[in-house]
Amino acid sequence: MKKLMFLLVFVFLNSQIFSQNVYFYPIPSGTTSDLTFLYSIGNANYYISGVNGLLLKSTNSGLSEWNPVALGITNNLSGFLLKNNITSSTHFVFGSSGVLIGTTNSGQNWASQVSNTTAQLNAGTAVTGDSVLNYKYLIVGNSGTIIYKLIVPGTGNWIPVTGITTANLKTVYSIGKTVWAGGSNGTMLKSINAGINWTQQVTGISAEINSILFKSETLGFAVCNGGIILKTTNGGTNWTQLNSGTVQNLNQIVSISQYDLTFFWVMGNAGVVLRTSNAGQSWLNDPFAPNVNFSSGLFVNNYLYVVANQGKIYKRSLDTSFHSQDPSSLDGNNIRSFFTYSGIFDIDTRSQNYPGFEWPKDSGKFAIFSAGLTLAGKVNGVLRMASASYKGEYYPGYCNNGVFYTDGRFKIYKYTKGFDTPSSWDWIHWSDMVPFGAPFIDVNNNGSFEYLIDTPGVRYAKQTLFICLTDASDSTHNGGEGFGGGTQPMGAELHLTAWVYDSPDYLRNVQFLSYDIINKSTIAWDNLSTGIVSDLDLGSADDDFIGCDTNLQLGFCYNGDNSDPVYGANPPAVGMTLLRSPLNRNVTPNIRLKMTSFSHFSCTSCTPPPCESTPTGEPYGAYLMLSGYKKDSTCWLNPMYNPPKKTKFCYPGDPETNIGWNEVQGSIWNCNKDSTGAVHAPNPSGDRRYIIGSGANNFRMMPGESNKFVIAQLIARGTSNLNSVTRLKQLTDSVRTFYETNFPIGIRKVADIIPEKFNLFQNYPNPFNPVTN
Repeated sequence: MKKLMFLLVFVFLNSQIFSQNVYFYPIPSGTTSDLTFLYSIGNANYYISGVNGLLLKSTNSGLSEWNPVALGITNNLSGFLLKNNITSSTHFVFGSSGVLIGTTNSGQNWASQVSNTTAQLNAGTAVTGDSVLNYKYLIVGNSGTIIYKLIVPGTGNWIPVTGITTANLKTVYSIGKTVWAGGSNGTMLKSINAGINWTQQVTGISAEINSILFKSETLGFAVCNGGIILKTTNGGTNWTQLNSGTVQNLNQIVSISQYDLTFFWVMGNAGVVLRTSNAGQSWLNDPFAPNVNFSSGLFVNNYLYVVANQGKIYKRSLDTSFHSQDPSSLDGNNIRSFFTYSGIFDIDTRSQNYPGFEWPKDSGKFAIFSAGLTLAGKVNGVLRMASASYKGEYYPGYCNNGVFYTDGRFKIYKYTKGFDTPSSWDWIHWSDMVPFGAPFIDVNNNGSFEYLIDTPGVRYAKQTLFICLTDASDSTHNGGEGFGGGTQPMGAELHLTAWVYDSPDYLRNVQFLSYDIINKSTIAWDNLSTGIVSDLDLGSADDDFIGCDTNLQLGFCYNGDNSDPVYGANPPAVGMTLLRSPLNRNVTPNIRLKMTSFSHFSCTSCTPPPCESTPTGEPYGAYLMLSGYKKDSTCWLNPMYNPPKKTKFCYPGDPETNIGWNEVQGSIWNCNKDSTGAVHAPNPSGDRRYIIGSGANNFRMMPGESNKFVIAQLIARGTSNLNSVTRLKQLTDSVRTFYETNFPIGIRKVADIIPEKFNLFQNYPNPFNPVTN
C-alpha cells in the first residue's frame, strides 16, 4: 500500500475520538468586537468580556441570549477574577490602563475602582490565607504587576506587590494559599503564603504562558504560545512539555468539572480546540471547530461554549443533521473520488491517507492517490503560492481584501438527483452558497434560489458537489504541504463545482471539476502559473508510466507492462484533460492559455535526479515545475532530437504506436545543464506524479479578477495497457466535444440535449501528427 503521510497516528486517533458529527453552533452576540473571556459568577449568570469596554451578560443556562452591560468605558477588558468561592456577590472585571470594575451585588451594578496602576491587568484569583484576615483578591498584569485587596473587612485599597519580576504576567491560579502566576518569556512564579513572597520556577521555555490550571497542589497545566503545553505533577518544581500537535498560540485551558482529573479542553488560535481524556498524555484537535481565534471557553451543562474574535460565540454539540467537514465523495457514476476541505481531491483522508480515486466504484481498486489545483505567482515581486497536492493550503471560507473569513456555512455541499429531497440539509442550505457560485436550476427564472421550487446542482447531472475555499489564512500555509508550500497567502478564493453524469454510458467514467479562481487580495498576481498536481497510483504504485497529448490538453498515466498486481491483465489508463484554461487579459488580444506545460517529479526515495525530486518545502522549485521547468530552472530535453530539444511537454509521443517521445525512449538527466545531459533509456516504470500547467510570464490577475479552470478526470480500459491510452484519448475527444457543446464560452444557456453515445473511431494516434508537441 502507498506511503502513509502526515502524522497518521494523530489523524487516526483524532477521527476515532471525534467520529460522531458535532457542530459548533453560532450564538448571536450582537457585536463584531473581539471577545476575550467567558466566565460564570454562579446562579446561571454568565459574562463575556471584550475590547472597547464590552461586557455581555446572559442569564439563561443555554447561554443563547446575550445583552450588553453599560460600563461607560472604552478600555479593552481582559478577564474576570477566578475562583471567587468566598464571596458570591463580589466580582471584578479588568483590562487595559489599569481599569478595574467591580460589583458587590452579583452584577446588578458595576463601579470603577482605583487599582493604583496604569499597567494592563490580565488575570485574577481569590486567595485564602492562614486566617480569614489574610483572604484576598489578587490580580496580575503587564510589567510584573501584582496587586491585591483584602477580602475582610471588604473595604480598603488595592495594594501593589513590587520587585518580583518585570515580565508581563498573563495568568494566575490559586489553590488555598498557594498561587501560581505565568507570563512572558516562560515566566512561572509560585507563592505558598497567599502572594506575600514569590519564587521563580524553571519551565524550560521562552514562549509566553497564557493560562494556568491546577487540579491539586501538585497536578497542574499551563498552555502557551507556539502550541506549547506544560504539565507538572509536583506543584511546579518540574514542568514537562507535552505534544499538542499544533504550533498555534494556545490561550486558555479549562476542566470539564471541578473534580475531574483527566478531561481538559484547550482553546487556541486558527480554529484550535484541543481535548484530552487522559490527563494530557495525548491531545486531539477537534476537526469541526471553525477557523477563528478562540480566546476562552467554559464547560456548562455538558456542553463546551467558546468565544473568539469578531464577536463569535459557539456552542459545541452533537448534531446528526449538520453536514460536516468530513471528506465528501463524488460517486454518482462508475467512479468514486473523495474531496476534502483543504483543496485536495482523489485522496481518502477519513482515517489515514489512502488513494481516493476508485474505479470501478466499490471494487477496492484505485487509480489516483491525490490531486489538487495549485496557484503560484509574484506579489510585489515576492513569490506566493496556494498549494494543493497532499495536504492542501485552502480552507472553507471566503476572502475580502486579503482577509480570511469563515463561519459554519462553509462546508462541502452535495446534491444527488433522485436521492436528496427539499428536506435534506444540503438542499435547504444550498442558498447560503449561491452568492459564492453554487450552481442551481432556476425553475422560475427569478435569479434566486428557492429550495421549495428550485433544484441544487448542475443541470442534468446525477450528482454535484460544491465548496467555497480560500488560502487567505496564514495558518493553512505549511512547508510540509508536499509541493512547495509555506509562503504568505495569495488571497485567492476558489469556487469548486464537481459533477458527474450517470448517462449516457460514455460519461459514466468521467468526472468534471470547475474552479472559479478569484483574486480577492488588494494586489495583482504577476507571472502567474496554475495547474493540477497529481500523484498517480494506477493500481500498484510501482509500475506506472505517464505521458501527454497537447492537442487534447491531456495528461495521462498507464501501466508500464500489460499486467498490474491490482487491475490484472490489460490495465486501464487514467488521465485529466484541461477543458477550460485561464484567460490572460494582460495581453491584447486576450489569450486563453491552454495547457502550457506537462512535467513531472519523483519521490525522493525513488532516487531521481535531484532537480526532478519532490519539491517539499521548496516553493520556488515547485513554482518552476508548475511553469514547465525542473526545480533548478533547467529545461526538460526531448531526446528524440539531435541535439536534444528544449521543451515544456514531457512524453508527448504515442505509447501504442511508439511514435514520438515516450517513456520507453527514456529521459535526459541534465541537472544544472540546460542543454545537454546523459540519456537514460528506457525509463524504469515506477511511482509517477505529474503537473498539468497553465500559465505565462506575462499572465497577470488583478484584484477582483476571476478566471475559470475546468478539467475532466476520466479512465478507460482497452485490449492492452497501451491500447488503454488510445481508448482514453478517444474518450477524451468525445468529452471535450460534449463540454464545448454544453458549456460554450460566453453563453450561459446550457444545451438541452446530451449526446447518448459516441463512436470509437481509430483516429488516435493521428498519422499526420504523431507527436503532439
